Amino acid sequence: MLLANPLYSIQKAACRVGDGYRVLVLDGDWPNTAHVRRALEEVAGVDVHVVKRAAGSVEGQLEAIAHAAHRCGADVVLPTSLESVHLLSEHGASLAPLLPLECRIAAVPSFSALREVIDKGAFASFVALHGLAAPATQEAAARSREEKLRFPLLIKPKVGFAGAGIRRIRNADELARATADPSFNPDAHIFQELVPGYDVDCCVLCRDGELLAATVQRCRLATFRFGPPALIQFVQRADILNLARDLMKALSWSGVAHIDIRHDSRTSKPLLLEVNARYWASLPGSIAAGVNFPHLACLDALDLRHSQPTPSAHHAYGWFACPRPDELALMPTPPRLARSLATLVMGPTGTARPVWNALRTRGRITASALGLPFSQPKNRRSGALGG
Repeated sequence: MLLANPLYSIQKAACRVGDGYRVLVLDGDWPNTAHVRRALEEVAGVDVHVVKRAAGSVEGQLEAIAHAAHRCGADVVLPTSLESVHLLSEHGASLAPLLPLECRIAAVPSFSALREVIDKGAFASFVALHGLAAPATQEAAARSREEKLRFPLLIKPKVGFAGAGIRRIRNADELARATADPSFNPDAHIFQELVPGYDVDCCVLCRDGELLAATVQRCRLATFRFGPPALIQFVQRADILNLARDLMKALSWSGVAHIDIRHDSRTSKPLLLEVNARYWASLPGSIAAGVNFPHLACLDALDLRHSQPTPSAHHAYGWFACPRPDELALMPTPPRLARSLATLVMGPTGTARPVWNALRTRGRITASALGLPFSQPKNRRSGALGG
């Protein structure tokens, strides 16, 4: 059911309502919000409302959020994307007086901490200053000809996500060609050592630098080079948890974060790559492992005590899923394009179906070869891909 609102469309989620809380989930037009919504729907007594982002000035966005919170009687406002986390980190104090009396804003990092992690160059300087392990990194604009770089290396955009814009450079000639390209902007890139090994991510929920919940997942199958994983395995790694704990403490971090880490096969030690201050695409895997980060974030916002959950280890999870039609309708695409996309991906003869089926089959085979239990999103009649 859509509620009329000149700035926002609020969608009431189908869930079980009891004596729990009402949560207003922001960023309904961002794909990962669908995972957050589904995670909250699994909790009895939680009344979920999803709201799209409003365009316009900061004041207008804050007023729209407050209006939506009053309309649905929200107890918690939960940001999910980097944009809304950034908005509430900088302007949350201005939003709080506009909300219903008992409504709380879920924890977000301080604006100073956020600035340290959004820019990969700034993040590399921060971890070096605090003596935390990370690959050798240089600012592309600051590199002199006399400096020696170890190859192979990666050229990374300072600001980006999902591996977009990352290039592998094998030698000095390739580096010279890449930096001579007129489209290359040295002020917007870093050079980083390509560390042999594999990717391990640590997902956390924190309050003032203290870990309230955490999972560690190893990438077992990638969607594409430098892209997000298609198959993850949950593992128990005290060294990674300790590294994440030290980083979050140094940042005095609050809220959720997805920490990208590289296991160095030469030293068997973890190295910090970057921090994403938002909910992650593999969130359903965290839920399957027994850690419901969105629900725990709401409990923390409401000052409700909870024990730190222990994730199940050695469980493989493939997150091959598509938005449901009602979720797709919230995406910022023209209606005709949205309908076409829904037909393409989710229709019984959709051209994307063989690609997803192939990834799903490969995920099952990989998990089986590793001797790991395997799960994936359930086949929903409303639109998620089945198999």
